Amino acid sequence: TSNCVGVVDGYLLRITTPRKSEAKNVRSFFSGHCKCYGVNMQAVADHHSRFLYIAMAGPGVTGDRDAIKEASLHGLIEQLPHGYCVIGDAAYDASEHIIPTCDGADRLIVKHDDFNFYASQLRIRIEMAFGMMQSKWSVLQRPVTCRLKNVLLMVQAIGRLHNYCINERLEANGDIDTEAIRAAQFYTRRLWEFGTIVESLKML
Repeated sequence: TSNCVGVVDGYLLRITTPRKSEAKNVRSFFSGHCKCYGVNMQAVADHHSRFLYIAMAGPGVTGDRDAIKEASLHGLIEQLPHGYCVIGDAAYDASEHIIPTCDGADRLIVKHDDFNFYASQLRIRIEMAFGMMQSKWSVLQRPVTCRLKNVLLMVQAIGRLHNYCINERLEANGDIDTEAIRAAQFYTRRLWEFGTIVESLKML
């Protein structure tokens, strides 16, 4: 696991029915799986459940396999140095730097089942990040009512505050040194600058 730099997953951010003046195709924001309107968010978390990347990738109907390619995240991952990877669930396509868990009949093969077990120990960090984010910020516990262009800014603000709270806890407990926190903040800031605002505007 020393070559895994993060874990990736999607999150449906629930919203009220978008205005026709904001969305070209209002129906595309309805997720049949979750039975609600929303936007697909793609995120990468580290071993402390901090967001290394978080962005709105597309309307709620968009699956994770397509959403990651709509955002800048796919390109950023593919630029990782040789030998480094990001782990995701079976919804993602495998590549040199994206390693999905095994699905279907492949899970019955012993070595694949073993891989899934260890990969799930890593993937739980992104699930924890989403869980902490939703429980801490009550605005996410009900459909977001603001305009779509403001949802983009809200996602970035919540992501940054989420990381700030975790860094403060880690520093207070002495679990991480200040230099490591600063390095993580710098790396996260770079990813956001390239991904969150500019690329997310493509969905509008």
